[in-house]
Amino acid sequence: MRKDYEGTHLDLGFIKASHICRQWRRILLSLPSLWSRHVFTFPQPVAVHAILERTRAAPLRMDRLYLRPQSFELLHEVLPRTATLDLSTQRSALTLDAFTDVVRSLCTEPVPQLTHAKIVYEPLNGALLFNSGASSQPPMSAPRLQHLTLINTFFPFELPSLTHLKLSWQPKPDARLPAATLLAGLRASPQLRSVELSHTLSDGLLDESLATAPRIVLPHLTHLAVKDEAQLVFALAGLIVGSPELHFEAELVDDSLGGTAALEGLSHQFRRILAYGQNTALSLSHADYFLKLKFLPIPPETPTHAAHATSPPLGGIQWQTRPVGPGLVATFAGRAWDQFADGEPGTVFRRLLRGSVRDLRAHARQVRALELLPRASAEPSSTEWSECLSSFDSLRSLACAPTEELMGTLADAEPEVFLPRLAYLAVNVGEVIPGLQAARRARAQAEEVRVLRAVEARAEAGYPVKRVRVEGEMDGHVLESLLVRLQVDVPCVEHISNAIGQA
Repeated sequence: MRKDYEGTHLDLGFIKASHICRQWRRILLSLPSLWSRHVFTFPQPVAVHAILERTRAAPLRMDRLYLRPQSFELLHEVLPRTATLDLSTQRSALTLDAFTDVVRSLCTEPVPQLTHAKIVYEPLNGALLFNSGASSQPPMSAPRLQHLTLINTFFPFELPSLTHLKLSWQPKPDARLPAATLLAGLRASPQLRSVELSHTLSDGLLDESLATAPRIVLPHLTHLAVKDEAQLVFALAGLIVGSPELHFEAELVDDSLGGTAALEGLSHQFRRILAYGQNTALSLSHADYFLKLKFLPIPPETPTHAAHATSPPLGGIQWQTRPVGPGLVATFAGRAWDQFADGEPGTVFRRLLRGSVRDLRAHARQVRALELLPRASAEPSSTEWSECLSSFDSLRSLACAPTEELMGTLADAEPEVFLPRLAYLAVNVGEVIPGLQAARRARAQAEEVRVLRAVEARAEAGYPVKRVRVEGEMDGHVLESLLVRLQVDVPCVEHISNAIGQA
C-alpha cells in the first residue's frame, strides 16, 4: 500500500483514497512524500517544523513555492534536502535583499538533491537582480541538477548533469549578461539537450578572442532557441557544435531606430545561415516584422508528399517539416506589413526573398522542397517569382499560399524550364472568418481559379502535378468544387483542415 501511493499529490484522488477507511487514512497521512510537497504551506514556524518531522528523510519538492519572511531562515536549512525548487518574487513576500540571499545560498551551499530549479525575479521599477551583485557569486555546483530556469536573474553555473537550460532577461542593452560567464557555463554542461536564451547575449560574443577559442561541443544538444539581435545570435551559433539532429531556432529582434538592423544583419549573415542549415534544422523569424525562414534537412529518399508535415496555423501560416537527414527544405514566410520609411507594402519580404534566393541558388540542386508564404500585400510580382525560382530545376515540392502572382507564374511559365520536376503542390487557404459571406465566397472563388489554372496548365503541357494538398478552410461549396475539379488532372488530392486532417 505504501509503495502504491508513494509520490502522491494532495489531489482529489488522494482525498478520496483517504476516506475509504481509517486505516487507509492513517497510512496515507504517514507518507513522507505527501508532506515533502507542503513544507511551507503554513506560515507559522511551528507548523513548518511539524511538517518537516513528517517528511523524515524524503527529498523536498517545493513547486510554486510561496515564501513568507518568517519562513525565510528555514529555507536555508532545508536547501540541502531540496529536490525541486520553484521560487518567484510574484508568489513570495520577499525583499530584494532576501531574494538575493536565496540565490547566494544556491551558489555557496551544497544542494546535492536538487534536480529541478526555477528562479524568477519580477523587477519593480526596472530594478534587476543582476545589479545586486548576485552574479559575482562562485559557480553553482549541483551534481544532480538537470533542469534550470532563470528569469531576470543569473548566476554562474557548472552543472555536469544539466540537460535543460532556460535563461530569460529583460531586453536592456545596458544590463546584459557577461558573455564569458555564460559560455563557461555552457562549456561545463556537456549533457545539455535543450537551451533557450532570450535577450541574454552581450557584445562580448563579438570579441575577436572568441574567434580562436575552442568551440563548445554539446553532443546531446538537439534544441537551441535564441531570441536576440541577429549578429549576437549567429555569433553564438558559430561557437556551438551540437548533435546531428540539432534544431536551431533564432528569433531576431531589433532595438535600432527604424527597425532595420536585424533585417540587414540577417541579409549579411545569409551565406553563414545556409552553411549552418546544411547540417541542422534552422528556423529564423524576425520578431517585429513577422518574417520567417526555415532550413530543414530531409533525406534524399523521402517521398515528395512526405516532405511537409503541418501544424495548425498560429497567427498566420505556419509549416513544420521533420528534419531527419541531408538535403534541404527552405521556407520563406512573410506576414509583413512594412513599417519602413518608404512605406511600400511588401518591401521587406521582396528584398529578403530576392537576396536570400540569390544566395540559395548555389545550393539549388540540393533544395527539394520550398515554402513561399507571403501575405498578398507583400507578394513579389510574377516577373520576380520567375526570376527567383527559375534555377530550382530539382525542386519537387512547393508549399505556398494561393496568391495571384505566384499561381499565375506557375500557369504561364514554360514548365520544361520552370520547375520541371515539380510533383507536389500544397496550398494554404487560411481560415474561415465569420461574417462577410459574400466577400469570403469571392475570395475563395478567386483562389479556386488560381490553383486550378496552375494545375491544369502544367497537365496540358505534359508536366502534371502528382499530388495536391489544400490546407485550411474556405467556403464549403467552393472547397468541394475545387477538390472535385483537381481530381481530373491530379492522381492524389487531399484536404487538411486547421483542426482535423481529412484526405
